[in-house]
Amino acid sequence: MSIQPVIDFMRGLRTMHEELIVLAQQKTRVLIENNTAELMKMTRQENKVLKKIEETEHHRRLWVAAYLQSKNFPVQYTITVSEFSKYLFHPEEKKALLDEQQLLLQTLKKLKETNESNQTLIGEALKYIDFSIDLMTFAGDDIVYKNPAQQSQSVGRSSIFDSKA
Repeated sequence: MSIQPVIDFMRGLRTMHEELIVLAQQKTRVLIENNTAELMKMTRQENKVLKKIEETEHHRRLWVAAYLQSKNFPVQYTITVSEFSKYLFHPEEKKALLDEQQLLLQTLKKLKETNESNQTLIGEALKYIDFSIDLMTFAGDDIVYKNPAQQSQSVGRSSIFDSKA
């Protein structure tokens, strides 16, 4: 029984994660442009890819469990690729599997960096929004000098923005 299906699953996972990287890079542009409609569309696309990743990972785990069972090894559904490679006796198969694992790890690292960059952009946008709300809720009458002798005794009117949402 060849381990080629596991390598194919991992190659598919890498391809799907590369799709997420492309979406994350496009999301950076969309965040800068403040295009919320496009951002929502991209989020839906990401969710579809994430669902495919979850399904592929599930199939990979099932195949690994079936492989272990066929070789009379203890069946483990949550076995990692590194642990699985210890059960392989052919050096070519083991090398191919570990090479694919390294490529997948590099892709995941790049995706993580891109997502962290986007998260920073979102955090800055939220700080800007908070700052803007603070400016709008600030009572404008308080910043204009008035002669205390000419001030009327009337109570100042409240703004509709007097409280934070």
